[in-house]
Amino acid sequence: MREALQVELPVRAFFEAPTVRQLAQRVEVAHWLAAPTARRADEQWEEYEI
Repeated sequence: MREALQVELPVRAFFEAPTVRQLAQRVEVAHWLAAPTARRADEQWEEYEI
């Protein structure tokens, strides 16, 4: 799964997220947390463009 999703998740995450939707949310959060800080700041600004 690590290679396919390009993210590190503990095995228990697969058991704690009983649906594909919940697992996808965990993968999304893990991707966001693994992103460099500058990238996260850029994403934050994109959401609030005027």
